[in-house]
Amino acid sequence: NKGITVQAGGGIIVFQHINTYDSDSLFNAGAGPLTIHTPRIINTHGNLIQITAEDITIQGFLDASGGGAISIDCGVPGQTVGLGDAAGKLNLEGGEIEKITATGLTIGEQNCGQTTVSNILNAHSQNIDGIMTIAARYDDAQVVFDGAPSTFNELSAVGDNGVIVNVPVTTDSRGFYLDGDAE
Repeated sequence: NKGITVQAGGGIIVFQHINTYDSDSLFNAGAGPLTIHTPRIINTHGNLIQITAEDITIQGFLDASGGGAISIDCGVPGQTVGLGDAAGKLNLEGGEIEKITATGLTIGEQNCGQTTVSNILNAHSQNIDGIMTIAARYDDAQVVFDGAPSTFNELSAVGDNGVIVNVPVTTDSRGFYLDGDAE
């Protein structure tokens, strides 16, 4: 069972377990959401999971453990992202981030705009071994830490037009990198 590529214009709904081996998996929901229902799991057994979606709902689990990373990009250029308690068109609540297991997680690539982070608790980010990258690379986009403190194992935050830190942000085991002029 190799990797899988799923492409849709209006969203992807996962009602069954998906297990892949030996190569990367791509889920492109286009301008629609990706929904993983309870208790379903997408497991690539150590291979990359690449997701492009307007929004993501994780009721089940997203698992690339064993050395695989997970990359999430916005399905609509410039759309807002909210992580934890923050609002955004693409929204991942703390409890959803807690259901992600990976060696490295990137949220935001070239399409994601303003990204706000609030109240990511230690328990929410513990299943990310390696760097959690929060990127807002769309033209003039920023990463903003606001509302309530957040904690990560290791963090990289990059914004095209700044990284704003209004509340305490900590890493509990490794490094912390900020780049407010990413191109």
